[in-house]
Amino acid sequence: MQFFKGTFYEKIFTGKSQVQFGYGCYFFSKPYPLAFHKDLELMYVRQGRGAYYLAGKIYPFQKRLLLIAKPNDIHAMMSVPRKEKAECGCFIFPLGWLGMDLDVGSWPHQVLLSEEEAARFDLICGQISDEVKKQGFGYEDMIRVKFQEICCLVRSIVSQPNKKRANPLAERLREYISQHFTEKTSVLNISKTFGYTGQYLDLVFKKSIGLSLKRYILQRRVMEARLLLETKPEMKLIAIAAQVGFEDYRLFHRIFKILTGVKPESYRHVIQKAVSTG
Repeated sequence: MQFFKGTFYEKIFTGKSQVQFGYGCYFFSKPYPLAFHKDLELMYVRQGRGAYYLAGKIYPFQKRLLLIAKPNDIHAMMSVPRKEKAECGCFIFPLGWLGMDLDVGSWPHQVLLSEEEAARFDLICGQISDEVKKQGFGYEDMIRVKFQEICCLVRSIVSQPNKKRANPLAERLREYISQHFTEKTSVLNISKTFGYTGQYLDLVFKKSIGLSLKRYILQRRVMEARLLLETKPEMKLIAIAAQVGFEDYRLFHRIFKILTGVKPESYRHVIQKAVSTG
């Protein structure tokens, strides 16, 4: 097992498995690229400002918030109006590495921890940090045990009778947009389909998801464009714009830059450079 130390993460390589752990202050002022992987990712927000895009929804940070990105969930750290910082703990690991049977498919994407639960998270994060620094005999096994302890804690928390569920209408809207965002989807068309006024649907959706319908449609199109830029380097930008639902290429170019902070051609260049350098 080998550790590579960074500003936020410790990357642990155990055979073919890579485990990542982070605990401390995290600064961000620009949105991070969308990501998805086969590992389970737990983001524990101790305190601070920020927001996380996860599985089609924006989650504003709040004290003691636990975010759960399941395998292959699309997620990204979002930007905020000015430079902010948050104190977070982050765990990224392949499920098979733990040797536990976890039904993560039934887990919610967010849980607000109690004071006691948050204190246990802080304690375990501190213990993992200490093991990494000391690297004493058997510390690799100790770290695995601590990750297992975190997962046992999460499993216990999410099994408790819960916590408010998302508005069913908002979930139907999100599912509809996910299926139709590449078409001529507008608030007016959606209102006709659902039989409610656009103003009412927008209010319900924003209260539950955190974004207006129009903003969410644009976010979804740009997210899909990012995936195409990453996976289809030969595809022309104008074709990508059309495929994700933009009839006007100039509008696509402008919206992409607004939402990601970079032009689509620059994003593709960065991705290709990262791939070529390994």
